[in-house]
Amino acid sequence: MDPENRWVRKIATIPWEAIEEKYAEPFPSDTGMPAKPLQMELDNMK
Repeated sequence: MDPENRWVRKIATIPWEAIEEKYAEPFPSDTGMPAKPLQMELDNMK
């Protein structure tokens, strides 16, 4: 991907790690499958 693309630059500003922590809270890994990465889930929503 072109690093100068406006969407690529916008995605780089999103605090993915902080969002992932909140997103994974309802899916504890000790009760089954751990949560999939948020970016993967958002991509599957297309």
